[in-house]
Amino acid sequence: MCIDNRLQYLQVVVVVVVVVVVVEVEEVKVVVVIVVVAAEEEVIVVVVAVEECLVAESRKASSRPISTKCLVGISPKSTTIMYHFTGKSVIVSGSSSGIGEGIAILFARLGANVAVCGRDEARVQTVADTCRKASQDASHDGKFIAVTGDMTSAQSRTETVRKTVEAFGGLDILVANHGILQMTGNLESTTEQHFDSQFDASVRSKLFLIKEAAPHLEKSKGCIVVVSSIASALAGSSNIAYYMSMAALDHMVRCLALELGPKGNSKILAGIRVNATNPTAVTTRLFRDLDSDISSSDLGQHVARSHPLHGRRATVEEHAQAVVFLASEAAGFISGECLKVDGAVSTKGLPMNYYKPPCTN
Repeated sequence: MCIDNRLQYLQVVVVVVVVVVVVEVEEVKVVVVIVVVAAEEEVIVVVVAVEECLVAESRKASSRPISTKCLVGISPKSTTIMYHFTGKSVIVSGSSSGIGEGIAILFARLGANVAVCGRDEARVQTVADTCRKASQDASHDGKFIAVTGDMTSAQSRTETVRKTVEAFGGLDILVANHGILQMTGNLESTTEQHFDSQFDASVRSKLFLIKEAAPHLEKSKGCIVVVSSIASALAGSSNIAYYMSMAALDHMVRCLALELGPKGNSKILAGIRVNATNPTAVTTRLFRDLDSDISSSDLGQHVARSHPLHGRRATVEEHAQAVVFLASEAAGFISGECLKVDGAVSTKGLPMNYYKPPCTN
């Protein structure tokens, strides 16, 4: 290895010292090679650091995601980005099913302590139990709590944050995933009640859950990920209140990133990253409830094929991976962004009459 081109001009090499040091930080071994060359009046020091990224879990033959401690590294033998969240505390609202359930389970698999939240007590407890098993299967010892409540209630939001902080000793990550997809119809058929309930469940409640969690996230220099939708970037007349609410969510994220990011510019809030994900149509209970035959219908197949990437819908797991990325230190300088997880379908648009109009009975 050429240490330095300047060596070719040196006539006498007095001494060459090579020091090899192996440092292990957070289970990541870093080999530091220090070469000191002293020649007459010039001393050249060359430091070469080789990060092995040999994490204990990665030595085991397993198909599950490799985990490291909220620390990102690139293995010299692989381009796989590795991270995990051991000891980190996470709230995932709306995690009793669907995308939220997938997010909670993935965080558990990566070592986090997770508060599973939802309105259905039985389903919330089932997901919490699944998270516990996923954590154990991944050789972690995470803690999990099941919190039942409706996020449109101020009391439920307060209790969710309080119980999480009490159980885990703090809060590092808030995933605001809860919300509804209500078939409100177009301008002619939608009502003020439709409009208010859509914005209450999907926008207002998320904003005030963030307000409740922000003082705790400031202490941990934590982050927020809001689950929105690609509907925020599309226009559709068939479900006007829903499209409007998703656009409002995205702009809320941009505004909060400005407010919560700077240090010292607010009396209580500082240093918090805020981002959003914008998923495309994902086959979850929410969509199945809208149309029990949606996955096999001609329209459902058309929607799946309309995605340029792979000609299918996204999976819950694919969206969970995007949320975990934004919550990790790999995204440490990303804030105010809305990440589309849509297989490029938003560049052309989904069929706007995909969903059934609201029942008028």
